[in-house]
Amino acid sequence: MVFKCPKCGGSNNLELVEDEFLKCSYCNNYSYVDPEGIVSVYTFKSLIKEKEISLFLKKDFERIGFSEDFKITSTYPLYIPFWDVKGSKSLLRGSSLFSEETVIKPSEERIIFDYDSIAGKIDITEPDVAPELNDNTVLCYLPFYKVKINYKNDDFVFLINGMNGDVSGDPIPFVSVEEAGSLFPKFALAFFVAFVINFVFDNLFLSIFSNLVAIYLVFSFSISAINKNLYKNEH
Repeated sequence: MVFKCPKCGGSNNLELVEDEFLKCSYCNNYSYVDPEGIVSVYTFKSLIKEKEISLFLKKDFERIGFSEDFKITSTYPLYIPFWDVKGSKSLLRGSSLFSEETVIKPSEERIIFDYDSIAGKIDITEPDVAPELNDNTVLCYLPFYKVKINYKNDDFVFLINGMNGDVSGDPIPFVSVEEAGSLFPKFALAFFVAFVINFVFDNLFLSIFSNLVAIYLVFSFSISAINKNLYKNEH
């Protein structure tokens, strides 16, 4: 079967690599093999170092009012695919691993996707979301860090864009300081009603019942607040 390199036009000299990538023997450029065709591949060099990850996480958590202690339990780099359509300022999602439909195309200089130097060192996610491929479509791999944190004995996973530090990931249930303050009048009202019932009726049964109702209302308000304050990426 004859293959034609989308970069230099070389034919019959493409070596199949790992069943997904083709390497041109003329220009050494890698191309991605898709059922609909063959497209060029490029990537970027990560601008964020692994030791800076915690800073980006804390900054993004603070943006939504989450400032509690957490522990990073694992971190590893990976490449996630996106589709670059000529003329677009955004890259289209190429993997279901990433939840957002698009990301802003980096302004930094792109580099050659060198499969030989990447394979075995960084996880390479295969595209499983694809637009209609044509001559104006190129596959782009963006560098990310996959980070797992532990918060209150539960694990949460996040993806950090290696180009700009944007964070996306699992929801973390928490109540912000502002939300906790807004709950105080509700708590006070529930216990005030219970106190009035105890004082007016002076009945043991009503006292127990009113206090149980007050506790239930406080618990209900708390759960409702927690459910409404789930961490969700807004980028």
